[in-house]
Amino acid sequence: MTTITIRFEDKLFKEIELRKGDLSKSEYCRTLIENSIRQNEDKTSTNQDGLLAANKAEIEHLRSENLRLLELLAREQAVSLQAQKLISEPGQKPWWQFWKK
Repeated sequence: MTTITIRFEDKLFKEIELRKGDLSKSEYCRTLIENSIRQNEDKTSTNQDGLLAANKAEIEHLRSENLRLLELLAREQAVSLQAQKLISEPGQKPWWQFWKK
């Protein structure tokens, strides 16, 4: 085991003395630190799972929106081609000269 040194405020040190019960101060502090680390790991994994689920939902939403936009683009291109065909009927000027006399 590795040893570390921690400085506590007097008020906190007295609180540790009261709460430690039959345990030594070292054992009590070690237990507190271990419990704190475990709780943080649990929260972190829960948060990561939540973020992962949210990201997957966002990805699916963006994919569906992308498909919708591609369909709209295809429709717009079809309408544009039809308009060009109407403007450039046989025997008329090319479409880029439509407004010229």
